[in-house]
Amino acid sequence: MKLFTQTRYYQYFSPFICQIIPAHPARDFWTRILLAFLLSRSLESLIDLVEPVLGSPIDNTWQYYTYLGLETLRYGSWFWGIWYGLVQTIDFAFNPHPKSLFSAANSAFVLTWILVMGAIQFVNRTVEATYAEVITVSLLIAFMVSVIIPTCFGPRRSFSQGESVD
Repeated sequence: MKLFTQTRYYQYFSPFICQIIPAHPARDFWTRILLAFLLSRSLESLIDLVEPVLGSPIDNTWQYYTYLGLETLRYGSWFWGIWYGLVQTIDFAFNPHPKSLFSAANSAFVLTWILVMGAIQFVNRTVEATYAEVITVSLLIAFMVSVIIPTCFGPRRSFSQGESVD
């Protein structure tokens, strides 16, 4: 997997963000944080544009399953944005070794997992049982795709410096 800083999105938009942020030691940190936030927000805005086209979905129709897929994508966007922001913040503040048990990616994984478990508890308490199961599965799939895969299979690099430690 590529680092976020090696994607075309980052390479295209980072010069614009760097023009906004004054030159100081945390400029790269804030550029990565802002671009990750903008990416997750723009994905959510696209989902908000598509959902009204579906109308009000009825169970077991293609609109219903499309709606579930879009909601899973929205949750994944939230979780990735939170996870990536935590990774950047932990790495910038504490600079742990990338291969240690308390690396930035692992610590952010645990904090995001706590958030997901809280969201699942909230859903189970407030939503009726048939929809709570669907939302719980959607949250878990989104978490697996957006946080577990980058944590487990992402490059073992120091996120702030970009050097490989393998």
